[in-house]
Amino acid sequence: MLSLMPPLKKQSRTPIYLQLYTFIKEEILSGRLQAGCCLPPIRELAHTLSISKNTVSTAYQQLIAESYVTSKDRSGFYITMHSDAFPDSMAAMIAVPEKIWRRPDPDEHIRCNFYSGPIDTSAFPIDIWKKCLLDALYSPVKNSLGYSTSQGDYELREELAEYLFQSRGISCSPDQIFLSSGTQHSLSLLCQYLQWLGQSVAMENPGYRGARVAFQNQGCPLDDIPLDEDGIGIDYLYASSAGMVYVTPSHQFPMGMVMPVHRRQQLLQWAHERKGWIIEDDYDSEFRYLGEPIPAMKAMDSYDRVIYLGTLSKIFLPSARLSYIVVPRSLVATFQQKNQFYNQSVSLLVQHAVHLFMRDGHFTRHVRRMRKIYQSKYEVLTLAIGRFMNDNVTVLGHNAGLHLLLKLNAGFDGTALFRAAREAGIMVEPVTNHWSGPEDAYANTFILGFGALSAEELEDGIQQLAEIWFGSK
Repeated sequence: MLSLMPPLKKQSRTPIYLQLYTFIKEEILSGRLQAGCCLPPIRELAHTLSISKNTVSTAYQQLIAESYVTSKDRSGFYITMHSDAFPDSMAAMIAVPEKIWRRPDPDEHIRCNFYSGPIDTSAFPIDIWKKCLLDALYSPVKNSLGYSTSQGDYELREELAEYLFQSRGISCSPDQIFLSSGTQHSLSLLCQYLQWLGQSVAMENPGYRGARVAFQNQGCPLDDIPLDEDGIGIDYLYASSAGMVYVTPSHQFPMGMVMPVHRRQQLLQWAHERKGWIIEDDYDSEFRYLGEPIPAMKAMDSYDRVIYLGTLSKIFLPSARLSYIVVPRSLVATFQQKNQFYNQSVSLLVQHAVHLFMRDGHFTRHVRRMRKIYQSKYEVLTLAIGRFMNDNVTVLGHNAGLHLLLKLNAGFDGTALFRAAREAGIMVEPVTNHWSGPEDAYANTFILGFGALSAEELEDGIQQLAEIWFGSK
């Protein structure tokens, strides 16, 4: 019988049962625990670890539910899963060590949170949205209380098609649009519908960690493609074995560059020659503060090789959980055939209300209003950096999106300064969070999200950060 001594942290916010479950699972995946081995009895393990029997039982039941372990009457708990049943990439993904850049805990003392992601909801027209919800709820024409069609409400998809044509230059039909409940959900569906399990996907490096995890969860090996000043390195992409590439061309996350037209054309040519697919994540393209928004790469796609991902999380409400996929015309029939057996994940009530919100012009007005608000915040942030940080940093990723980057100039230890900021309650996000490679490559570069912070909070936060890092007053 096995003897288990997991390093349980009883002061951690992670429940003890979850720590125990994770430890045993990682031992199985690593091969240190082999199929057929018998786990300690619940009572014995609880006594050894000085924890309750219910805690051990809950951990064991979760392992049983996920088929790592089986229970045999009057015999015990036995490991059933072989470590070689998992690709190396999946085992490595599950056993990710804790990083210093974890997101803030809910009860952690925070003076200013510069993490990317949150948006400003204070200017959202809540009364108008409430009316749209009520109109959808009591509509004599549509029943918003039942199941949605698998592809999503047709009239909403009509509105989205019109919006994409007007704002992003994309010409598509409602039949090409499939609703989803978030970008990661969209990526998971793509891998399933295209039967991409086990096939390589190329990604910008650094690139959006949420996409990386979504692909890894689908068992897709990742080819990390380095960036140059124009975005993803095209020569490295040609040298890779990948037949699919994920990019954020309108505002590269996290480095912030906008992919120029000539690089977009090179990327489209790669897809044509490789007979591959480009996944264009256009997550915050509406927010460009110098010149007009650049048309989407999908609008240039004469080869029909671009799969476009859009979301309302940055320009509407994250809580609506409404994203969408625009597939090439050649894939519509395939996606409809595979999608018909899935229930739609976006609330039908939300779909109908968003349709009314867009139909009556509220959506377009809201986007224009938020563009002005975010531009003002961007200007406050950049002026504060120039005022308080002087020549100690370089600002990257100008004039677009809801974040920019601070690169510490030579002579500073980014890891030490990150810890000092966090201890003082100033939350900044290292680019290494989204980087696959030696951490020293981007150790001195930080993401500053400004969407959810007020002008006063931005200026005060930068001043405090400068005092902590550089002793600036």
